Amino acid sequence: MSDTFPVHDDPDLPQNIAQRLGIPGKPDFFASVLRFIRTSAPGFPLDPVIFQSIILSVMAGNKHVLLRAKDEDISIVQSLASLVSNAFING
Repeated sequence: MSDTFPVHDDPDLPQNIAQRLGIPGKPDFFASVLRFIRTSAPGFPLDPVIFQSIILSVMAGNKHVLLRAKDEDISIVQSLASLVSNAFING
């Protein structure tokens, strides 16, 4: 077997994924990240507002996010935030 296989052309390498996501700070960045996640993990429950709040905090280097919700929505928001946060920590 030859060593000429272009490893750098693998679309799943981090440097190739980053090119598809766009540049942080550009208007289409979050939309492209959400699209990528929904395509890569279609069953992953993802709320755009919770995701954006957490990813902005991570990008800013902050360690705390406060999310507000109605009393009846607290358990749902807590579960979704936990899923997103754990994906950042473990992924």
